[in-house]
Amino acid sequence: MTTALLAAPALLLLWAAAAHLRAPGPLRAALVAHGVLPAGLHRPVAIFLVVAEVVVGFAAVATATAWFAGSRPVAARAAALAVAGLTLAYAGYALLAWRATQSIRGARWHVPCGCGLGNEPLTGWHATRAALMALAALTAAAWPGAPTPSGPADQAMVLAATLAMALLFGVLPSARAHAPRTAGVQI
Repeated sequence: MTTALLAAPALLLLWAAAAHLRAPGPLRAALVAHGVLPAGLHRPVAIFLVVAEVVVGFAAVATATAWFAGSRPVAARAAALAVAGLTLAYAGYALLAWRATQSIRGARWHVPCGCGLGNEPLTGWHATRAALMALAALTAAAWPGAPTPSGPADQAMVLAATLAMALLFGVLPSARAHAPRTAGVQI
């Protein structure tokens, strides 16, 4: 499952990069709305983020695949650390931006997350998602080694686990925003 712990966040990075490449405006607009970056840095930061998502995402998927096949453990660990670094930076930024927008504009003001994974307003769950992705990548980097697959069943299980984790990471903020609330029960 080490491969899935690395590949799932990497797939999400690639998914976000694809969304940002298709429509770059929402990312820049979100960075402006967050009010965290100095004026003039929104466009360069947006470009840097998309490039980082593409490079780190592709490197992680490629090395995770090679690692599962029994080769390149050092490259896979380096890619896992890169994924962890990028997603930790996202977690920190999301938390900072969410708190800044709450204190500046009030709790009723919704700003877009800009993550490319949906149109939900920025919440603390965006930071939580990024932190969980970083935790998965750090776990992959710290794991002693990926097991060599013993056949198609192993490959299918890892693929299913990767896709399930990527889907769960992708929908976490949206699911939390629309979670049913009942009287006296916190979900």
